[in-house]
Amino acid sequence: MGKYAMTFGSVYNLIGEMDDKQFKPKKYNTLIKYGDASAKFYSRIKITDKDIVVGNSATNNGQNEIYISNVGQAFKDDVEKKYTINNKKYTINDIVIEYFKYIKKELDNHQQNDPVNSMTLIVPYEYSQTRKQELKNILTSISFRVDQILEEPIASYLGYLKHTNQKIKNKDSFMLISIEDDNIKVKIFDIEYQNEQLIFKLDGNSFNTSFSFFNTLRKYFLEIMNVNVSYNKLSSTDQDLLDTGINDLLKDFDSRKNDQANLYIGLSDIGAEYDNDFSKDMIIELFEKTGVMKNIYQTIDECIDQSHKTRSDINKIIYTGNISTIFGIQEKINRDFNLKQDLMLDIDELTCLGGVSNDNLTYKIEDHLKQIGIGISKKVKFLRTVTTFKPMLSSYSSIKTQSLKKKIPASFNGKLGIYEGYNGAMISDCTLLKNIDLSGYNDGNHSFALERKADGGSVTLIIYNKDGSVIKEYNVL
Repeated sequence: MGKYAMTFGSVYNLIGEMDDKQFKPKKYNTLIKYGDASAKFYSRIKITDKDIVVGNSATNNGQNEIYISNVGQAFKDDVEKKYTINNKKYTINDIVIEYFKYIKKELDNHQQNDPVNSMTLIVPYEYSQTRKQELKNILTSISFRVDQILEEPIASYLGYLKHTNQKIKNKDSFMLISIEDDNIKVKIFDIEYQNEQLIFKLDGNSFNTSFSFFNTLRKYFLEIMNVNVSYNKLSSTDQDLLDTGINDLLKDFDSRKNDQANLYIGLSDIGAEYDNDFSKDMIIELFEKTGVMKNIYQTIDECIDQSHKTRSDINKIIYTGNISTIFGIQEKINRDFNLKQDLMLDIDELTCLGGVSNDNLTYKIEDHLKQIGIGISKKVKFLRTVTTFKPMLSSYSSIKTQSLKKKIPASFNGKLGIYEGYNGAMISDCTLLKNIDLSGYNDGNHSFALERKADGGSVTLIIYNKDGSVIKEYNVL
């Protein structure tokens, strides 16, 4: 009778069990193409009128099918969207049910003599209580045996301590850095441990940066091959050739496997070639040149700026995400923070290890965003402005005259989303009031603030010039 763990909500998922105090990944060939070295499988699903495919074999052929490349992220963000195939409509919850039916069947087929009696499911921190409850309902409806849904920061922290043979301290803190293909997320947690209970407290804000790692590398290599068209305008054959070359390069340097690798890209339809040897040092140079490291450090610094800490206060960094295992990223960040700590080579295994190896502990996350408006009714509305730079949360009742001004960075080119919800709600549970285009004010000389008018009801978003003069006002609520 095994105790199992599974990750859900990342680019890759992993399933495994505790065996003799070690976490051992399970490799299932219906999820992972035969011959693949890793036990990780892509969080993909493809539904056609003939069959359902989950994992690495689920690729998008583009004809009469539903294809989702990251089921866990779609479940978090895309609840209202309907997917249709052969006039049958699927909600994202319907698709998640099909996804876990497939996983459950795989487990049942392989564990007939050793049933999965206990499963811990590890989900991203951003999952709201509503989403987690929906996920529990889905799993219960198909008799998927899950006894705990655990947030990634908790599992990652516990797994790191277990791996490095450290005991839990009464007080501790760590920075959590998640680097996936499409985003960078940074959070700082303070931890209190007492009477077998771990309390995680978010220090400052959680910072996310939308950043496509692969799109950045695609653009870079097309430019140095003197290809004058964008990736989207390449033929499907050339797109596959380019992506295969980049993926092979990154696999060579994933988890510090090789010292040297050759990258050959031959685009047959457009007639372009690239052939060069890469060393480990060149990989970091590539990340510097393409702005990868700049985006990582910008997100880190924004998180620290909004916390009660400085760089020197950070004594432990825990990494998640498929990109953060590529050679050089952890080494460079650790070195810049003067940290001498073990590298996290297999992040998913450590996360699962933390999820299943601490039976006697109870856990709690206190997110300071959920503490806004203490002493005010839980049903008081709040406004939340969300950008790709520093987010701002303001209790509706606490906007007496004006909130703090936020500078609009010169690097920002996008829209500011203003949401309405209830105190303690996550953004996925809020209502979008307005999307305001700030791209015309991104010269580094403008700022914005929310202002509550004298009538005590309406709220306005104001754009300010550098000298403090008002440029434009938007009615928000």
